[in-house]
Amino acid sequence: MTEIKNKETPSNDLHEQNRETLFANEAFLIGMLQVVSLAVLGFFFSQNEESYYADPSTIQVGIKIFLTLITSSLIFSILAALFKHQYKQWDVKIPCAKNEKDTCVRKCKANFYLSGMRCFMIISACLIITAFFLIIIRLWT
Repeated sequence: MTEIKNKETPSNDLHEQNRETLFANEAFLIGMLQVVSLAVLGFFFSQNEESYYADPSTIQVGIKIFLTLITSSLIFSILAALFKHQYKQWDVKIPCAKNEKDTCVRKCKANFYLSGMRCFMIISACLIITAFFLIIIRLWT
C-alpha cells in the first residue's frame, strides 16, 4: 500500500488558511508603503515652485533629507514586493521537489525571501516614520 505524504487534516487546513491571511496582510502593507511614498513624493513635486527644479541648491537640507528618506522607503517597498514574489515562487515549488535535498534547498530559498520581504517592509516603514518626524521637527525649528 502506498502511503500518502500530504494528508489534509484540519490542522493543515487551518495553518494554510492562517498563512494565506498573513500573506494577504503583508501584500496590503507593501501596497500601502508604496502608495504613501509615492503620494508624498507626488505631493511635494506638485506643490513646490519651479525654481526648485531649475536650481537644486535652493532646496533646504532638511527637505533633501526628507526626500531621500521617502525615496529610499519607496525603493525598499519595491524590493519587498519583489521578495514577496520570489517567496511565493519558491514556496509553490516545494511540493514538486524530487528528493529531500531539493526540498531543503527550496525551503531555504523560500525562507530567505520571506525573511527579506519582512525586513524590507520594516525598513520601509521606519524610513517613512523617520521622514515624517524629521519634517515635523524641521517645521517647528
